[in-house]
Amino acid sequence: MTPLSMKTPPPSTLDQYPPTEALDTIIELKVGQHPNIKSFFVHKDLITFFSGFFRAAICGNFAEAASGVVNLPTEDADTVAAFISLLYFRILPVSSGETSKFWPICTLWILADRWETPIMANALIDHMRDQAVTLWIHPSNLLNLMYENALESPGLRRFATMVVVAVLSNKKLKEMQETFEWSSDVRLGILQELLSHGTDRKLVGREELAMLDLCQYHQHKEGVRCSK
Repeated sequence: MTPLSMKTPPPSTLDQYPPTEALDTIIELKVGQHPNIKSFFVHKDLITFFSGFFRAAICGNFAEAASGVVNLPTEDADTVAAFISLLYFRILPVSSGETSKFWPICTLWILADRWETPIMANALIDHMRDQAVTLWIHPSNLLNLMYENALESPGLRRFATMVVVAVLSNKKLKEMQETFEWSSDVRLGILQELLSHGTDRKLVGREELAMLDLCQYHQHKEGVRCSK
C-alpha cells in the first residue's frame, strides 16, 4: 500500500474505504498497565488510513514504527475494543432507554477524537442523534464529561448542548443543572445556546431533530460534506 501522507487528513465520510491491500501487516496495541495489559491486533494500513494519531505513530519516526507495537497505558480496554469493532465492522454502541446508556457513545467519541478519527467521531454524533430521537432521551447527565474531554474538537459538546436546550424547558434545564451539578463551562455553554435562540425559543420535537443537518457538528476538511 502506498504510504499515506501526513498532510492528507483522515477520511471523514462513510463512503470512504481503504484499499484491499490494507489488510496486510498486523500491529499490536497494548492497552492498560501491568499486570492488566490487554493486547489487540489490528491491520496497520487499516488503522493508519482512518486515524491520524496512528498514522503519525506507525508511519513516522517513532519507536512504534520499527517495533509494530503501540503502548497505550492510559486507555480503557473496553473502549478500545469498541473502537476496533467500529473500525472493522462499523458496529455502533446501542443504548437502552436509560440516559446513562449514552456513556459508551460519549466515551468512544472522546477516544475517536483523541485518535484523530473523524469518520468515527462523525458517525457517533449521528448515532447519538438517532438514539435521542428513537428513545426520546437527552445526554444532560454527560455534559460535564463532554466539556472536560472534548477540548480541541467541540462538535460533540456543541451537539449535546443543542439537544439539551432544544428539548428541555427552562424549568427542566434548572432541574438538570442541580441534579448533575453542571460545571461553569457547561452552564456557560447552555447560556450561549439559549441566547442564540432569542426570546422566542421553542422546543423541538422528534421529527425536527431527526431532520437536522449534522454536518455543522462534524469534523470535515473544507468543502467536504456527508452524502444525504
